[in-house]
Amino acid sequence: MGSIGLLLGAVLYPVLNEMSVKRRLRKWCEENAGSDKAFTCEVELNQSGIHAKSNGTQIIYAWENVTDIQETQDSVDIYSERGGLVVVRKQAFTSPEERLQFIGLASQYLKTAQKASLSDGAR
Repeated sequence: MGSIGLLLGAVLYPVLNEMSVKRRLRKWCEENAGSDKAFTCEVELNQSGIHAKSNGTQIIYAWENVTDIQETQDSVDIYSERGGLVVVRKQAFTSPEERLQFIGLASQYLKTAQKASLSDGAR
């Protein structure tokens, strides 16, 4: 009888754990971002990094920590070390030209940071 309980627990635990994690994550998001379906975030690019602001919180991703910039079908994704990600939906841009300017500026800042990193490593 004990082995049946262990087997049942081994089968049910992953499912119950995933449901619990999803419920806690949803609650945390609602507490921190509100329960509205719309999520507003401001993203600004400058020499110091990518500044993302939302609900009174600002996160700055330094260019030195950015690993990749990718344009997808519906967004521009900027990846940083340790799993950081800034997603800017294409609908946030007023035109394709504005989106291309954003990508160009981000790429320029990233290349500058990479060159500085290489020259610092050569010392």
